[in-house]
Amino acid sequence: MKKLKEENIPLMHRKRVVYLLEHPEGSTPRKDDVKSRVAKDLKVDESLVVLRHIYPHFGVEKAKVIAHIYEKKEDLTRFETINKRKKKDDKKESKK
Repeated sequence: MKKLKEENIPLMHRKRVVYLLEHPEGSTPRKDDVKSRVAKDLKVDESLVVLRHIYPHFGVEKAKVIAHIYEKKEDLTRFETINKRKKKDDKKESKK
């Protein structure tokens, strides 16, 4: 795993980290495996890491990974539950 970019977002108490993940074993690794590798690389607790996206590159054994690393568990629950709740409400409105 190679870190491409690290951006600090003080307003939301988190860091946004972009990695280039090489996976020569074949398929794209599972989210749990990638999450543990990111936590190990940054030396943070795995429960504070949220994977936003894994973009596999077609025909190449590489993937771009975007992860958010929160400072505290309270910040993680506050910001991540808002996004999930909003998406769920949007789906309900589109069905009507």
